[in-house]
Amino acid sequence: MTTGQYLLGVAELGAIVAALGLGAFYIRALIVPAWTGALARLAEFVLGLSALVVVAELIGLLGLLKELPLVIACALVGLGAAAWARPKVDPSARGEFPAVRSSRAMLAIAIFASIVVVAHWAEPTQEALDTGMYYQDTTWYHMSFSGRFAQTGEVGPLHLTDPLKLTTWYYPQNSELLHAIPMVAFDTDFFSPLINLGWLAVALLAAFCIGRPYAVGAATLLGAAVVLDSEMLVGSQAGNAPNDIAGIFFLLCVIAFLVNGAATARAAPRIAGAADPPLAEDGGPGFDPDADEEHPQEGVVTDVPVAGDPRVLAGVGSGPLLLAGLAAGLGIGTKITLLAALGFLTIGIAYLGGREGWWRALCYWLGGILVTAGFWYGRNLFFALNPFPQIEKAGPINLPGPEQGGFYPRQPHSLSEYYNDPGVWKGYFFPPLKDGLGPLWPLIFAFAAAGLAFALWRGGSKLMRVLAATGVFAGIAYVFTPLTASGSLGQPTGFEANLRYVAPALIIGLTITPLIPALRRRPWPWVLIGVFALF
Repeated sequence: MTTGQYLLGVAELGAIVAALGLGAFYIRALIVPAWTGALARLAEFVLGLSALVVVAELIGLLGLLKELPLVIACALVGLGAAAWARPKVDPSARGEFPAVRSSRAMLAIAIFASIVVVAHWAEPTQEALDTGMYYQDTTWYHMSFSGRFAQTGEVGPLHLTDPLKLTTWYYPQNSELLHAIPMVAFDTDFFSPLINLGWLAVALLAAFCIGRPYAVGAATLLGAAVVLDSEMLVGSQAGNAPNDIAGIFFLLCVIAFLVNGAATARAAPRIAGAADPPLAEDGGPGFDPDADEEHPQEGVVTDVPVAGDPRVLAGVGSGPLLLAGLAAGLGIGTKITLLAALGFLTIGIAYLGGREGWWRALCYWLGGILVTAGFWYGRNLFFALNPFPQIEKAGPINLPGPEQGGFYPRQPHSLSEYYNDPGVWKGYFFPPLKDGLGPLWPLIFAFAAAGLAFALWRGGSKLMRVLAATGVFAGIAYVFTPLTASGSLGQPTGFEANLRYVAPALIIGLTITPLIPALRRRPWPWVLIGVFALF
């Protein structure tokens, strides 16, 4: 790659980011006008990614995933969205959400923790930049899919990697498609080792935003960092192409959008910056820890929905619901193992919508999912007559899908099959758990489980109970997922490689625990920060 080719690639990516970013800014200002700062930037990032994925899929169906068509299509979509949304944005609807802010000490801890986690990921990323990306799944199918997209300009046909595991052909491929876009611009994959480091950075941002409306962003960020900085993820994700970190980011976005949407909708009808706002521990603006559904915090947002306003749909609002749906679709369009958690959350969204609003809530939620994940499962339906070819049976019914030969070296077995086998636990499970999560791994699991149970009991809102139930279901689904203990019967050698599948359940448990009303009161946020730092 010459200097001229490099500069041209930078210009192409810059044009794509600028156009889609402008469109995302005005769409965000239209659907969630009260959101500002980090939360607004997170929403715009998800909107921009959603547009980029959809544009790449559509032009890729036509075999036009090439430099010029990609830049032109993104420019038209981004500038068109900005031109359509800008006149509809009401400047008076802009608010300051939240009017309350984390203390300076909390912000300092969040920044320091983020630097530590990124530094841990940076070393293997630098090694990958120096020597290449050699993790098994990277070379097996992740980068193979991306390279094929970039080489052919097509996303419709299946890429038949090998006969080892035929269902690999049918994996959702949002992350591989995003890897392909810099390949198209630069005609090389040199940018790919950096992409997971980018996912890590925005995952930390999303984790902070979860606690932002309650001034406990540092606690929620450190809760997520317990998982993000574990060897379970660093060893397979940093500098490589496996997409667990991307899926975790989108899951964190779903939680952040729902939590902040609920906090916005429940704000008291008073102008932000009201007289005598509550103070944080260091004397700066803070959040009233005693606020709840009956006695909400005053002055959180200027633009407060009223009864009947569609923004309070499901107690969250239509805008946040749509954003959460887009993020959920990006997640299950990236990582099929998120289907259990986000499928269960779909039931929770209907429950939040209530008797009269459940169908409208599902329209926004499922509509967002369909936009950002529907392509891959529709493609599976076309080629395999089954959107989920990995699922061979639904009760007594045999479902269509590829007939797998006996080539795959690790037989599919679940963790549940070894619940009463201490020999397997001692020989195959305990050592990887210690290596992947550290010597305190029993405390991490116990703390996450206790947080989910406490949130179910004293979560303070329907949304908190729904999120807690989702975390519980994700944990149960992990135990029964067929590949969690893959390998010969009695020799689950695949447990270590697939331990990362437990990350969604742990992430949910550790990030919603600081939101429990009883734990938002001092000194509990600081206690949680200390516990997470110990892990």
